Amino acid sequence: MESMTELLEQELEEAVEVKNRKSFHRFILLLAQNVVSRNTHEREIYSLRSDIKDVIALMERRFEAVDRRFESVDQRFESMQKQMDVRFNAMDKRFSMMFAFMSLGFTALAVLFTVFNYI
Repeated sequence: MESMTELLEQELEEAVEVKNRKSFHRFILLLAQNVVSRNTHEREIYSLRSDIKDVIALMERRFEAVDRRFESVDQRFESMQKQMDVRFNAMDKRFSMMFAFMSLGFTALAVLFTVFNYI
């Protein structure tokens, strides 16, 4: 930094008429410090940008993981729905068969009562 300060001081001293040497030296020091602090800020900004990119990448991975979990839960619900459909269809078939046999039984009873009434 000192070599940069000296270089700036020499170049400006040759280009500009210097009235106050101390003031001119302070100006060069402030300018050099500003350049150094600017470089520091640029490095920090670059670091923050890379951190933000890392956070975004992490968020995307986590969103993908959540999507996979939702897909697996959705598949489980679909399989449960299929199992329930099979069970309800079996129960429906069972009740249909019961209704058919009960109807047949009542019809047979009605026919028997009618036959025994005429005999």
